[in-house]
Amino acid sequence: MYETTKNQSLVSILGTISMAAMLLSFIGGYIVDQQSKVNLLRAIILIRCLLVVIGLLLLYLFHSNLKTLFLVVIANSLLSIVYTPLSESIAPVLVENKKELFKANSWVSLANQLASVSSSGLSVLFVLWRKPIWALLGLGLSVLISYLTILHVPADAAPIKKHSLSFRETMSDFKHGLLLIVHNRLISLMIPIALISNFCFWSIWLLMPKYSVDIFNQYKIVYNVIDISFTIGGILGAAAFSKYHGRLKTGIFYPALLVGQSIMLILLGVNAWVKPSIINVFFISILWIGYGIFNSISSVLYFSIIQMSASNDTIGLIIGAVLTIFSLANPIAAALSAPISRLYTLPTIIVIFGSIMLFAALVVFSPYFNKELAKYDKK
Repeated sequence: MYETTKNQSLVSILGTISMAAMLLSFIGGYIVDQQSKVNLLRAIILIRCLLVVIGLLLLYLFHSNLKTLFLVVIANSLLSIVYTPLSESIAPVLVENKKELFKANSWVSLANQLASVSSSGLSVLFVLWRKPIWALLGLGLSVLISYLTILHVPADAAPIKKHSLSFRETMSDFKHGLLLIVHNRLISLMIPIALISNFCFWSIWLLMPKYSVDIFNQYKIVYNVIDISFTIGGILGAAAFSKYHGRLKTGIFYPALLVGQSIMLILLGVNAWVKPSIINVFFISILWIGYGIFNSISSVLYFSIIQMSASNDTIGLIIGAVLTIFSLANPIAAALSAPISRLYTLPTIIVIFGSIMLFAALVVFSPYFNKELAKYDKK
C-alpha cells in the first residue's frame, strides 16, 4: 500500500482499524469459555472461507484492490476478536499435564510461524503478479486444507453451564478476569512493561514499509526480507525452546529475552544511519531474525505462565482480559505512526523507541521480578 500511494496515513488507518479490534479480546475470551474450543476453531475456519468468497465477489463487482483490502482486513480483524484468545487458549485442552504446556505452546507457536513464513514467501509472488484474485484463491485453498485437517482432531467437551451473551454478564466476567490478573502478581507487574513494549514495537513495525521504500528504495526486496526474517526467527526460537526449555531458568532467561528484543531494534535504527548497501540489507535480516527468536520465546513463556495460572473453564476469559490490556497501546501507536514520522528521521525514531523498550526491560532484572518468575520453574 505504501509503495503504491506513498501515504503513511493510509498505512496508519489500516493498522489502527486492525489493532482496535484487539481491545474487544475480553469478549472473545468470554465466547471461548462458553464453547468447545476445537469446534469453535472449526467454525472460524469456515467463516474465513466465506470471507474469501466475499473478497472475490468484491473484486468482480468493484474492481478495486484498495476497497477490497480495507474490507477484508476489517472483517479479519473482527474475527480475530475471538480467534486470538482462542489460539492462545487451545493448548491446555490438547495436553493432559500442565507441565507439558511449555512444549505444547512452542509447537503451536512454531506452526503459526511456519504458516507466516509460507505466506510471506507467497505474498512476494502475488505482489509481482499484481493479481489479487490469486492471493484470495491461495487463501481459500489454505483455509480449506486447515479445515480438513482439524476435522481429525477430537473436539473437547463444551462447558456444561452456558450463559447468554449479554453486555452485563460479559462486563461482569471481564471484571472477574481483571481481578484474577490483579491477584497474579507476576502478570499484573508485567502489564505496564508490556504496554510500553507494545507501543514501541508497533510504532516501529508500522514504519517498516516507509523504512524499506524511502531508505532502501533501490532494494525492492527489503520489506519482504523484514517480514520473512522476523518469521524465520520466530520458527527458530519456538523450535529451540520446545527442545531445551527444561534446562532454562525463567527468572534469568525471560528478562534477557526482553533486553535482546530492544537491542535488535536499536541496531536496526543505527543500521539506517549509514549509506544503504547490500550489506545493510543482510544486517537487517540478521536483526529481525534475532528479534523473532527473542520475541517468540518470550511470548511462549508468558502465555504458558498465564495458562498455568488459570483453569480451563476461565482460561479464555483471562487471556482475553490480558490481550485487551496489552493491546491498549497498539491502536495508539498505529494512529501516531504518521505524525511521528514527520517529526524526526526514521532512524532516530527507531533508536528512541528501541531505547525506551530497553529501559522498560531492565526493570524485569529486579530481585522481586526474578523471585516471581522463578516460581514457575518449580511447576
